[in-house]
Amino acid sequence: MPKGSISIHKAAGLTETQSQFVREYVKNGGNASAAAVAAGYSKDRSRQAGWELSRSKKVIEAVKVEQARYISGELSNVALGTLGNIMRDETAPAAARVQASRWVLEAAGHGLPAAALAARLGMDGADKPLSEFRLADLEEMTKRAADSLDRMRSVNAPIVEADALEA
Repeated sequence: MPKGSISIHKAAGLTETQSQFVREYVKNGGNASAAAVAAGYSKDRSRQAGWELSRSKKVIEAVKVEQARYISGELSNVALGTLGNIMRDETAPAAARVQASRWVLEAAGHGLPAAALAARLGMDGADKPLSEFRLADLEEMTKRAADSLDRMRSVNAPIVEADALEA
């Protein structure tokens, strides 16, 4: 049982069975029936119990908290490990290795400074500190960065999918 989950779920007013449902629901990716069985409900009642639990406001809030805990804990470790493996895999496509390296650096807080990002995105202000950008400039920078990420994802997604098919 994840450390801290019990107290969070008790504070939310959940029973132990409901808490177990929340943990299993998050862990299995949102299958309410399977989570209900894993939490102790009978298979005959699991579909109904899963449906009822997944609509409870207390359970929904606990799921949000558990998802954040799960993502920032176990899944982030797996993600960083996977990125590390891609970076070290000399047989991986160069684009995948470079992108994995970028994501690891960004996760470590070594992403591009705002001025460098602005220059890279074709905006004025490569010599300005972040505090001197206007809100409209920052919004435009964010939009251009999101568009750039979407383009990178669309280019990199087929590479990753093809590699997965070959494995």
